[in-house]
Amino acid sequence: MTAMLVDEGVVQILRVNAALAAVVVKRIYPDEAPSNAVYPLVYYEQDDEEEEATLESPGSVGLTKLTFMFVAVTQGKANKAECKRLADLVRQALIGFQGGDVADPDDASRIIQIQKIFPADVGVDKDYDPVTQVYRFARTFNVWAVKPVP
Repeated sequence: MTAMLVDEGVVQILRVNAALAAVVVKRIYPDEAPSNAVYPLVYYEQDDEEEEATLESPGSVGLTKLTFMFVAVTQGKANKAECKRLADLVRQALIGFQGGDVADPDDASRIIQIQKIFPADVGVDKDYDPVTQVYRFARTFNVWAVKPVP
């Protein structure tokens, strides 16, 4: 059995959420959306400025905390409300996850155990580009997962 990366596990949580999948299908990308992307979509990035935290004690399983920013993106001047709704769906999917094993849909032997996902802050970063007519709503989350064994 090989471990999934934490971000792969979190993306899988989002992809199996029916409400979110109905809107973005599988359009969830690392780092940024492709230039030819179809909207609406979600992209995410790991917060490199936040140092990874770990909790370990003798005889126990180590936990690691990673911080990710998830950005909901829609296009079209009238789509501000749709973008906020998409960001809310991402939030509901992540904080609604009750913890447990998350498996790779293409290789069931690849799993990661995610314990809990918490909003890292209460704020939402909002952005609108009038040239491309793209709205972005970003939220940050802390993900606690069982530390993968190398």
